[in-house]
Amino acid sequence: MISRLSSRPKSVLFFPTESAAQKWGATTPNPIIALESVVSLGPDGLIFDTAAIEATLTDSKLARPTTLKKKPVPKRATRETGIAKLVKEIKEHLREARDHAYATLALQGEAKLLERPTQKHLAERTGMTEPDVSRCLNDESALVLKMCWEAALDLHQVMGFSESAW
Repeated sequence: MISRLSSRPKSVLFFPTESAAQKWGATTPNPIIALESVVSLGPDGLIFDTAAIEATLTDSKLARPTTLKKKPVPKRATRETGIAKLVKEIKEHLREARDHAYATLALQGEAKLLERPTQKHLAERTGMTEPDVSRCLNDESALVLKMCWEAALDLHQVMGFSESAW
């Protein structure tokens, strides 16, 4: 019986009397509660002293914490947020690259392509890590990001960039 309890550390043992609870208390790390300490007979039936039970469980660290723990952000949500940041940043680059291409065309007679930012540069500008930027760029659902990323290498696509088209 004790070997089974060791594989279930969150099990709570209820014994009828305090003396039985004390005898078992040294044999198992599980919390032990004497029923005679937490149950009484009232005019309408049994009365459970839930405060005493919760106190015992709190002492044994099995009770729920009084403050809610913040749920970890699912990785997918983090990735989607990263993709959105990168799309915004790449679109900003495409606007700058388009303006640069038209400015060089007007001044020099030939349009020049503004160099596409590196993944490291994007990571710095978005507050992400380089591996996160890479994961976002390789994500199957990041279609707009991939299109913008590839368009930044093509002078004709850069010159034709329009927010409404993306």
